[in-house]
Amino acid sequence: MAVVDSQKVGNGIMVLCNIRLKQHSEEMIQQFIDAVQDIDEITECFNTSGDYDFMIKVYARDMHAYQQFMQHKLGAMSCLGSLHSVFVMAETKNTHGVTIP
Repeated sequence: MAVVDSQKVGNGIMVLCNIRLKQHSEEMIQQFIDAVQDIDEITECFNTSGDYDFMIKVYARDMHAYQQFMQHKLGAMSCLGSLHSVFVMAETKNTHGVTIP
């Protein structure tokens, strides 16, 4: 795996997408976890607390590509209840390291 500049490889936008599942059943949670493993546009996925169940980080070429991704990939997931997309305007810090206490 390499760390690359998303703009230089044709991904013009980054989207943080908050996902709410239809139900909190073990089956629906696992269905979502399994589905995101095979979707290349999703680079990170977090199981979260609060108003949403998951947050995914998505890269897309442009708004049209993200719309197609939403309609044909996320929209095809029967476990998905709702989503809230946040479009990243600028990345102000991105280190791939972890602090060792």
